[in-house]
Amino acid sequence: AVIGQLFSAERGLDLVVRRGDADGGIAGKVDAVTLLEKSAVFEFNYLRGLGLALLESALILTLTMAASTFLSAPTSVLLGILLYLVGTSHSYMLEGTRDIDRSLKESQAPGGDRRTPEDVPGWILKPATAISRTVLALVPDFENFNFSKWLLKDRAVSWREIGTAASYALQRIAVLVLIGMAIMMARDFG
Repeated sequence: AVIGQLFSAERGLDLVVRRGDADGGIAGKVDAVTLLEKSAVFEFNYLRGLGLALLESALILTLTMAASTFLSAPTSVLLGILLYLVGTSHSYMLEGTRDIDRSLKESQAPGGDRRTPEDVPGWILKPATAISRTVLALVPDFENFNFSKWLLKDRAVSWREIGTAASYALQRIAVLVLIGMAIMMARDFG
């Protein structure tokens, strides 16, 4: 009944319809709207998703190879595993550092009880947050390579999204290759 009161034949109803992804289409007349979607082969979309996983793996392996120029093999492999763990939980860790900053600000406010909600002393939280921010600045966010955000919503991975992920990965891969080459040249030839 409440929804029926919002519009009538005299006032009309304005709807805004937007495409969810590049595969969708909208066609309409004054009295009807048709939503269209290009049929896509599941295997081809899955192949694009595997391309995202390949880019993520290439980024991790490039860091591992660059690190192996000055670290031992087991240490560089552990660094690659750590990169994967931090990169996949990047947004969660970023949100956590914001929560800690908010807790610190509230505990240090005039009239505050000088205790954080986590009951951790501020002198521990301040350097921990600084270290976390530094790590998050150095480690790439792997959300660009997360195929599940498209797969679970039954959306196709568009070429634009593939291009964004490839650009994001290839820039970092190029920097890591140059760093690894510079370290190797300095160590072996310099």
